[in-house]
Amino acid sequence: MMSSFLAAVYDRRVAVALRATVSSSGGPATTGEPVLSGWPKATGGRQKICLLSLLGIALTACSSAVTPDKIAQIKPGMSSDQVQTLLGRPTNIEQSESSDQTISGEVDHYLAPSGEGRVIFINHAVFKAEFISGTQS
Repeated sequence: MMSSFLAAVYDRRVAVALRATVSSSGGPATTGEPVLSGWPKATGGRQKICLLSLLGIALTACSSAVTPDKIAQIKPGMSSDQVQTLLGRPTNIEQSESSDQTISGEVDHYLAPSGEGRVIFINHAVFKAEFISGTQS
């Protein structure tokens, strides 16, 4: 019973949203009612929570996971997956291997606003990790 009630409410809101049809002149029809007038408005506390949540998401997305402290947590012998858990995906990867294919090397570059983190792998294990301040390549 409750699910059919919710479906009816949803159908009404969709119908109200779709009410803005094209008139014969090619412009939107004027029904005197805004297109999404049937949707509840976020007011008061909900609006503040929504804005703070969006701000938090934006700051998280803009912040860099690469800092000298995080680079210091990377130890020789760690795998690429372990490094990516700490730092995220690298900005750039350089790969090479010896002519007999017994030694492979990789340098993962992690750009940050204050510099660049570099993680050097030899045969798929960390050899060295460093943070170089003030460089952006």
